[in-house]
Amino acid sequence: MTNKTIYIIGGIVFGFLALISLRFKIDSYNVQQHGELISVKVLYVPNCIGTKMKYNFRFQYIENGVIKEYSKRIGGGLCDQLLVGQELKLKANLEKMIFLYENEDVRSEFIAMGLLGLASTLCFIFGFKKTTAHNRVDG
Repeated sequence: MTNKTIYIIGGIVFGFLALISLRFKIDSYNVQQHGELISVKVLYVPNCIGTKMKYNFRFQYIENGVIKEYSKRIGGGLCDQLLVGQELKLKANLEKMIFLYENEDVRSEFIAMGLLGLASTLCFIFGFKKTTAHNRVDG
């Protein structure tokens, strides 16, 4: 497999990942801007050791009179701030099962998707770039 082929395949993979992720990020951004503010009750908080790993906490909420449970990723820094039984406000889209903290900002994730799209474009440019002769002898 040549370097050009690797760049083209990498461009396709990066582009595909960026497009798939972008759809979810757009939905999350819509929830951030226009989501329904709901009350949830914390059911489980993990014992977080360190801040690099992501953990999940569980909560329950009421949808159309039915109590439902869901989990959300949480950084290690928030583990100490949540208590079992605590009431939280989350912005939500219950149809798409997207839950955001009341002040959560997902704009930085758009920057990450943009960088992934840029990587895809660069891979395509390097993949389709014409090679120049390096072994030319002047004489």
